[in-house]
Amino acid sequence: MDHPVTALADLPLQISPSDDTLSYTMKTGDEVRLTWTDDERWICVENEDGLEGWFEVEGFLTIKVLDRPAYEVF
Repeated sequence: MDHPVTALADLPLQISPSDDTLSYTMKTGDEVRLTWTDDERWICVENEDGLEGWFEVEGFLTIKVLDRPAYEVF
């Protein structure tokens, strides 16, 4: 997976699915790439500087940490 997207909202990203420590916060307007998914709950994001972070989805639509639908975030 290597899907470029533009952030429509700030999104805090964690270090990994098993480590909820903040990696960085994706900011509105950031150009990022969705680089990996487990096809269930987790998606990895990489920014233009190469920083990676993870977020969890519920029901293939809702960004869990924001409780917002994905179309409002990307």
